Amino acid sequence: ARVGVRRPEEPELVALINYNLYDRYDNHKKYECVIDTGAPSTIFPFQIKRTLGDEGWNLRPIAGSGYGGGVTEIHANKMFEVRLGDRRNWTKWVPAKITVWDQKPGDEVEHALIGNDVTDQLAYAHEPNRPIKFLDSTDEEKLT
Repeated sequence: ARVGVRRPEEPELVALINYNLYDRYDNHKKYECVIDTGAPSTIFPFQIKRTLGDEGWNLRPIAGSGYGGGVTEIHANKMFEVRLGDRRNWTKWVPAKITVWDQKPGDEVEHALIGNDVTDQLAYAHEPNRPIKFLDSTDEEKLT
């Protein structure tokens, strides 16, 4: 998935992940951006915080649990906005209290995860062996 992240009060400053992110500050570590319908929350590489700046983040990192358990995470202390895209289209912006991995999370972490906190705010369809299709008003007549 492609992802855009921004602060609601700064709509012109957008951090992007185009399917994969290669962190030049961590030996070009690759993060694959995936939609994880089993994940309750969204977590991104540190590059998102690096791009958007320090405002809106907790000062104290904490040890994470679940995927990448034990790796330090930095949680947002206010809402950000997230949108998902493919090669042609973007979803609407939706609010989410996101998390980022520490600057150098190690080999246990290889993904940016888009969780239910984002996907539950969007209408989508999924067919076996096909990518998730996020729906918009042009899809409505096809469904009725």
